[in-house]
Amino acid sequence: KRERVDKKTSAEVVLSEATNSGDERKEHEHMSGRETIRPVLAFRLLCFWQRAKSFRFDEQHFHVCTKGGNERHDLLKVTLRESSMGFGLRILRLTGPGDSYSLYGVQAKESTEFFNEFEKAVQLAKRLQLIMQKWPEFQKVYERWSSLELSDCYITESDLQGWRKQAHVLDLPNNEAEAFCLALPPEKQMIFGKLWKLWHNSRKVVDARNAKYAKEEFERYGELFNTVEKNPLSDEQRAAIVHDEDNSLVIAGAGCGKTSTIIGKVG
Repeated sequence: KRERVDKKTSAEVVLSEATNSGDERKEHEHMSGRETIRPVLAFRLLCFWQRAKSFRFDEQHFHVCTKGGNERHDLLKVTLRESSMGFGLRILRLTGPGDSYSLYGVQAKESTEFFNEFEKAVQLAKRLQLIMQKWPEFQKVYERWSSLELSDCYITESDLQGWRKQAHVLDLPNNEAEAFCLALPPEKQMIFGKLWKLWHNSRKVVDARNAKYAKEEFERYGELFNTVEKNPLSDEQRAAIVHDEDNSLVIAGAGCGKTSTIIGKVG
């Protein structure tokens, strides 16, 4: 339990700036695994004839407590079925590779909740498996952003939209993103966390970076902007020059300096 808590905490730290706290995190905690489910007291007293004593699961494994010890199975390689045994009690039947277990005498409400949460966990595990298969795509998305980030140039709208199109694999609900992050090794957690934040804040990041770039260009070409025409260029003209979008629309009245702006752009 302690290892799982520590691991979860690290994942939440990685995603803290991009995910919402509160209800969504509670929903994830509720869905990612219950406390151990056991039969009612009468069946626990008679469990000497029952092979399985309790069931539980986490994000990747299903755990069975038996008379012989604890057994662990891959969550995607087991099936769980629920059936009634009367008197408001249920039977949970687990079938795994080459083996099966039955847990008798579980209260109906607890059994149904456990079964439903198991189904949700299986769906998350399948998505996680798909994410792991697509990890090379995440790596390419990360490398492409790194190249944009390290380049000494303006990030255009086409650059940003091209990156977001490639990064569509990051379009995940917050609770699923946290679950995926939990299952990743630390070095991949950091990559996933950074990409997740960028996916949600890419516009702000790019705007801030381009504003810094424009300020540096103002200073770098200040002498040119002061001398390219008879009169120094205005701040609006300079802004139109240093913003290196693929296409720029400059609207101004007659004699307001459109031609001077084009000259400054060429210069």
